[in-house]
Amino acid sequence: AAAAAGALENLLLTDATDEGRPLLLPAQVIPPLLQLLLDPDTDASVRDAAIGALEGAAQSDDARLLIGALGAVPVLVELVRAGRAPGATGAHTASAALAAGLLETLAVQPRNAEQMVEEGLPRELCGYLQQAAISAERSHGHEAAAGVLCNLALTPVHRSAVVAAGAVPLLLQLLLPSDGDLAAVGAAANALKNVALGDSVCQRAVLEAGGEAAVAKAIATLPLDTDIVKTLREALAAARRASSDGDDRSGTEANGTDLPSPATEFAARTDAANGGEADQAPPPSTT
Repeated sequence: AAAAAGALENLLLTDATDEGRPLLLPAQVIPPLLQLLLDPDTDASVRDAAIGALEGAAQSDDARLLIGALGAVPVLVELVRAGRAPGATGAHTASAALAAGLLETLAVQPRNAEQMVEEGLPRELCGYLQQAAISAERSHGHEAAAGVLCNLALTPVHRSAVVAAGAVPLLLQLLLPSDGDLAAVGAAANALKNVALGDSVCQRAVLEAGGEAAVAKAIATLPLDTDIVKTLREALAAARRASSDGDDRSGTEANGTDLPSPATEFAARTDAANGGEADQAPPPSTT
């Protein structure tokens, strides 16, 4: 079973121009992979291979919707929960990182996002990121966790759940790169931008968590030509619209440099590199 799931993972993650991939239709491969994921007796290595194969299959909105409809979300949330539980083993941590990666992909589908919030995923992800803040270590799992929060924050109700879970301070802590790895930094920046494009409660959450100082410090450590710097400046400009004193400071960075006008487009993290369909971000909320 592990070999079969692994083979499917390799085929599904190949470039869409390769000969193997078009022969594998999501409707054919997703149900048996879900059975492996949902069966509590499935060996951990088989389950992890199934998660990887499902991520390869989840490259269209229809496929993501099917995976969610067949019951993947609660199981994936439980894997994230188990990965940060006391006594969690390295295998638990690895499974949690894989689960977070698949949840990130699934979260751009609104029905899946609703399930994730109902299952309490934002708080579980915050607990996961809290461990990263304590250890100062970054991993693919932390990047994926921030990516899930980014995609959940695409809609007003889920954005509020992200803020209520306490995600903003943890995302700000992720902004400082560890060992030169900018992947988690970029995911956190996109998540903060989506939060800041929300209502005044969301914007104040960014400012009150020390967003201005954290963004300025992050920008000072990053190459200025990276998209991350642009994203952070847009996020801060958007957050400053909630300034209670009425002083419009959206054009000035904390260190005196110019900021752009507040961003108007949300950032959705998708895996278009593997042939997936790029999702259109919804228009900014007016609530």
